Amino acid sequence: MKVYIKNKLEKWGVRINLKKNLWYLDSFKVIKKICDNPKPVIFDVGACDGSSIVDFIKIFPKAEIYSFEPFPDSYNTLEHFCKSFEDVKTFKIALSNRDGEMNFYVNKSNPTNSLLRPKITSSFIDDHAIPKDCIKVLTMKIDSFILEHSIEQIDILKIDVQGGEKMVFEGAENALAANKIKFIYTEIWFIEGYVEQPLYHDVATYLANFGYYPFGIYNMHYRKDGHFLWGDAIFYLK
Repeated sequence: MKVYIKNKLEKWGVRINLKKNLWYLDSFKVIKKICDNPKPVIFDVGACDGSSIVDFIKIFPKAEIYSFEPFPDSYNTLEHFCKSFEDVKTFKIALSNRDGEMNFYVNKSNPTNSLLRPKITSSFIDDHAIPKDCIKVLTMKIDSFILEHSIEQIDILKIDVQGGEKMVFEGAENALAANKIKFIYTEIWFIEGYVEQPLYHDVATYLANFGYYPFGIYNMHYRKDGHFLWGDAIFYLK
């Protein structure tokens, strides 16, 4: 009977899939399946208030997480939130392509803060990325950080830095070249939401130089006319 109903519905253009068969649409379920280390080292770059930490701990309860957030208000929330997680370390720095200090642009909505200035996109992000302030924040390269903290491998590098993704990768060139980063889970952009930010093809081409290729794209956002805005992508060593 189930097959009969399914065939009838498909004739009318309706397809039913069980939720358990759609795991490949959920980025965290994908990460759980493809990462074979039950105790992974995770870098959460652009952690904001720590919501992604909960997602990681659900799939990897024994993970060692290094969490980075440069904006003072968000960092204070993150630090307080992470006190209940023994294996989560927090750092009030922005991972980028140089060690030192950089301008950090503070916007109306904290999740839109960035090392890059926002620009008008004619999409709903414009209401959230209204400029408020510009402050100085400490910056550090991943290569410098892992050397300082004696980290041999990053199993999962998660990045949500509002257009500054390529700067993070540029600061990790040695780690990328040595294949010390196993999986990359990063936000990707198809429009220029920030001044001079790289788009998806720029990031994908850059990572391909080190042998990293797309595994899948998730959590897509669209403009009203259907145009891609941004989403998330997983890259892996081919």
